[in-house]
Amino acid sequence: MLIFTFIITVNSQTSSTTSNISYPQKIIHQYFNYIDLKDTKSIEKLVINKEDVLYIESIIDSIKHISIINVKEEENKSIIKAYLKNNTDMEKENLKVYKVKYKIDYTKESGKQNKSGFYENWYFIVEKSPSIWMIDIGEI
Repeated sequence: MLIFTFIITVNSQTSSTTSNISYPQKIIHQYFNYIDLKDTKSIEKLVINKEDVLYIESIIDSIKHISIINVKEEENKSIIKAYLKNNTDMEKENLKVYKVKYKIDYTKESGKQNKSGFYENWYFIVEKSPSIWMIDIGEI
């Protein structure tokens, strides 16, 4: 009985931790996971600009491993205003901005191994239609 109670407690704690991540944040986690898996077909379903997929395809083989360290929603209103200024067909309610800290390791063969390390970038998550969120990425 004690073991059963322990298992139930651990499972419920794991579920509550995972459920605390908002859906737009899950998009970011999926995106990084797909890069790590080199799954460009799945990445294509997450990004707004298909040109971003071409860029990712051009560098993905040079990435040995990529992982998220931290995802934090950005509260800086000037960043949100700047994005909306360049995307006039969008409402503020349909935009979430996250600062993502991640670690990237490049392969030896890529010649970029000296660029391996920790990076921070903003990621713009846009609600394209009700409950359909997509990512507008910067560079990796």
